[in-house]
Amino acid sequence: MLVLIPLWAFIQSLWVPLVLKTLVCSAIYYVFSLASLTLECLLAALGAASLQGSIRFWVREHRLHHRYTDTELDPYSIKKGFLHAHILWVILRQPPNERRKRARINLSDIDNYPVATFCVNSLAHYLGHQPFDDRHTPRDHLLTAVITLGEGIHNFHHEFPSDYRNGTEWDLKRFRYNEIAKARLQQRLKQVEEEKRRLDWGLPLEELPIVDWDEFQGRVGKGQWLVVVEGVVHDLEGFLAEHPGGEAAISVMRGKDATSFNGGVYDHSRAARHLLATMRVAPLRGGGELELCTS
Repeated sequence: MLVLIPLWAFIQSLWVPLVLKTLVCSAIYYVFSLASLTLECLLAALGAASLQGSIRFWVREHRLHHRYTDTELDPYSIKKGFLHAHILWVILRQPPNERRKRARINLSDIDNYPVATFCVNSLAHYLGHQPFDDRHTPRDHLLTAVITLGEGIHNFHHEFPSDYRNGTEWDLKRFRYNEIAKARLQQRLKQVEEEKRRLDWGLPLEELPIVDWDEFQGRVGKGQWLVVVEGVVHDLEGFLAEHPGGEAAISVMRGKDATSFNGGVYDHSRAARHLLATMRVAPLRGGGELELCTS
């Protein structure tokens, strides 16, 4: 029934235009800050009619999901069961969890927002294959894509969260957003390929100058936005506004060793690690494995 009922609703939506339009509610988190006021109000109204909670609630839970995928802090982790990830997390009150309370999610953009999914959390983490990254549960499957009109390429979505599409090939969601873009109601649609062309990988690691901790701290004191990850100093100055988790999530890491956060608190995807590699400025003396390679 979990599959047949949504599938029947999808088929019927082709003959009931109003129901078809309500499917764009799943886009509210991604487009409300980029779209025109008319589209924002329309999506907010449709989202309120979807009975999935307020915009603030959904955005908060979705950001927690992306930051803490498959951990105890993930509000709809598939590891808590299919039914929990599918619908129970919405309709049941979550039990008190001290670890959850300590989660820091930036919602300032939602709090200052004047206008302030179906099957994505369950099927998309349960059914299909993982062509981009298999360290977490997000999966790709045609059935999920059909039922949700584009959310079936979920492994791609978690690997490239800023890409407005949900895949590189057959994607109903891309078609829907493209139609919105043609009406000039939404701009700045990001695509992985376009971002990839602009990446500057810089000098190889072995050609970069080695710095010690005192020199690293001195640069930070002079205003540079530097962090250390796995024995390498990175300059994040031009990346802060682009960070999918928000600037606040990484602002506390300035001038510190963020290795445990980058690979522990939130285990970043391979794509994220490749992007971080483009920001390398120097190996850190005493950085473990790195020191052995450059000695």
